[in-house]
Amino acid sequence: IDIRKKIKEEYIKRGVKIHFSKEVNSIKQNPPVDSSDKSNKFKYEISTKTGDSIQSDLVMFATGRKPNLDTLGLDKLKIEKNQDGTLIVDEFYRTSVKSIFAIGDVVGKKQLTPVAIAEGNVLTKYLTEGKKPFVNYKNIPTAIFSTPNSASVGYTEDEAIIEFNKDLQIYKSQFKPMKQTLGGSQTKIFMKLIVVKSTNKVVGCHMVGDYAGEIIQGLAIAIQAGATKKDFDNTIGIHPTAAEEFVTLK
Repeated sequence: IDIRKKIKEEYIKRGVKIHFSKEVNSIKQNPPVDSSDKSNKFKYEISTKTGDSIQSDLVMFATGRKPNLDTLGLDKLKIEKNQDGTLIVDEFYRTSVKSIFAIGDVVGKKQLTPVAIAEGNVLTKYLTEGKKPFVNYKNIPTAIFSTPNSASVGYTEDEAIIEFNKDLQIYKSQFKPMKQTLGGSQTKIFMKLIVVKSTNKVVGCHMVGDYAGEIIQGLAIAIQAGATKKDFDNTIGIHPTAAEEFVTLK
């Protein structure tokens, strides 16, 4: 929730109008713009199911993805699928037809290129060396290359509450990095650590700001290795960087 709030705040600062809970009913292309007609300057009219009309120069769809399997003849082989159309595989990435394996987006895990590569690597080792495949899907770092960037690894706060109940310590910071302070920018960076109190283990790391993906990729190694908050505290930061805030959070 904190990440969404921060991105919303920064978008609004930039003059972006956000329409929540609006379901699109239709998209209609407006007639060619007449330079003398100031009332018709947008290319598209978007109508919502609540009766609102939104004028826009560009419409971009982000409707998700589904497996493109229809032309492969999998139904003839009676390969079993999940309700969303993804293929059912076991712990060895075998489908219901034991001689056919599947990895990547079509198996309904994380739809990310590095995840598919990892699955391919462990499956190759299984088929050539007999090593049981294992991909840790819990601590997969992700990023959204919005403006500003956002990135996360590990548990969200809501997920951590379900998993660890009240045994949590949440650390947050919001600040303007030095380069933006000197440049007069009003954009602030947001950082958040989720720590299990009883073990001092850091189980979640989140950021909104420039180069968030680059920074979280490095911290993902620490999370995967089981780093504690004390490990973070004992690490000397690089000054002046935004990333040093992660090792000074109190």
